[in-house]
Amino acid sequence: MGAYRCGDPAVREHGRRAAEIEAGARRPVAELVADVRATAARFEEAVRALPPAAWHAEVRMRTGEWRTPATLVPTRLRGSAPG
Repeated sequence: MGAYRCGDPAVREHGRRAAEIEAGARRPVAELVADVRATAARFEEAVRALPPAAWHAEVRMRTGEWRTPATLVPTRLRGSAPG
């Protein structure tokens, strides 16, 4: 876990997320596909709703790295999920 401490909220969140992913993986394929489609639609809606100035606003990732939506969105679309 590197620099994380056991009481670190990021560590607890990572563990909770991993458990939810594992539990969700047992669902029927059609349900998983429907979830992916719904998530993609929400993502597209959120991206389209960003005002121009927001594309250059910096946000801190869980890793402490500062990113902008202009650099984060393409990374997420490639499947690499930093922070």
